[in-house]
Amino acid sequence: MPKTIVIHPGTQHSWQTALAFQEENELISLITSIYCSDSLLEFVMKLPLNGNYKDKLLYEVGRRNAPYLDDDLVSTIGWAEYIEVFLRRLGYFKSAAWVDGIGNKSFLKSCRKIVRAEKPEVVWSFNMSSKELFEKKEQGVSYVLDQTIGNWEVYNQLVGGHYTTYKMFFREEFRSVPDELIQRNYTEIDLADKVIFGSEFAMQTFAGCGSGSNHIIPYGFDEKIFKSRAEKYNGGRLKFVFVGLLTPRKGIHLLLNVFSKLVEKYDIELTLVGGNQLPNGVLEKYLNGRIKYLASVPRSSIPGILSRHHCFVFPTLFEGGGIVLYEACASGLAIIQSKNCGDGIGNNNGVVMDDVTEEALEQSVVKLISDIGLLNTYMDNSYMWSKVRRWDNYRSKVRGLFNG
Repeated sequence: MPKTIVIHPGTQHSWQTALAFQEENELISLITSIYCSDSLLEFVMKLPLNGNYKDKLLYEVGRRNAPYLDDDLVSTIGWAEYIEVFLRRLGYFKSAAWVDGIGNKSFLKSCRKIVRAEKPEVVWSFNMSSKELFEKKEQGVSYVLDQTIGNWEVYNQLVGGHYTTYKMFFREEFRSVPDELIQRNYTEIDLADKVIFGSEFAMQTFAGCGSGSNHIIPYGFDEKIFKSRAEKYNGGRLKFVFVGLLTPRKGIHLLLNVFSKLVEKYDIELTLVGGNQLPNGVLEKYLNGRIKYLASVPRSSIPGILSRHHCFVFPTLFEGGGIVLYEACASGLAIIQSKNCGDGIGNNNGVVMDDVTEEALEQSVVKLISDIGLLNTYMDNSYMWSKVRRWDNYRSKVRGLFNG
């Protein structure tokens, strides 16, 4: 295994990538922007704060902590990520993106200095955060690009194509991802020695791009916390669930329109879990006893929520992978997903929507409502399929890139 530096200004699945090398004692460092050490988490837990405030603070700190990583191997650089997170919390997404762009350049400038000083054999970096680093490669170092999302040109086509019909679900007029950012990503792929994708869909959106080798390494789920398996359906209300940001990119407009009709015909319900990024008042028009909203919850609450449902529905328009798909499989849920994401379905455990439309989604849902035997078979098969989508499988495949 090569001595490796992992670079990412956020969290995502970068902790698991770093852990893959740490487990072999080959991680020089994980360089990131915001990270909360175990000692900071313990300090927050001891603060004499009101229960509500303390819970919120622990949520924010906890989601930036990875207890399995050696804190001594984590380096934090950069101020911009803190400001970006703050602006996003306030809803200033354009300002947050502007700060993010400035912060990334400063972040990567510092990273180049560390790479020169530490002399790793591999630098593993992430899309939209690598261009300046890859343009000044150090001799004898292999540069890996972890492409965590599909091609933004395809995003413009897919999500932009829904804007005309579903304007009311967009916070503002749809703005395509600028060509400058698209070209930045193309440059990163062209300069990378290896490009890692989280799904077949993501890789296909870049077909013909780059001169390095391309690899698919699906993401995973944390087997340490996903231990609750859903009970198979045996009568009563059939329960569907969605976890993710409530945005048009995730297909929330399709979900709301379809289920608002179906709950009138069938004894079913839909639970939505995740941050609401719809225009003010839109979500509230759909909520009732059959369509419920739980907002954002700590990661530790997700296993319990999923295990109380029967089917996970994910009609996303555009993804890089789909960690939540594997979490749903680990919970033993049948899956309805679009083709534009990861392989949550791989063991006859659900339905893949070839067309990401209201019609296709409605047909998929009705198919399971009408065939409970098939639903329960999917639930069993999902649980079995999840065994090859644990994070330890992901880490093994990361190491496999360099073994032999």
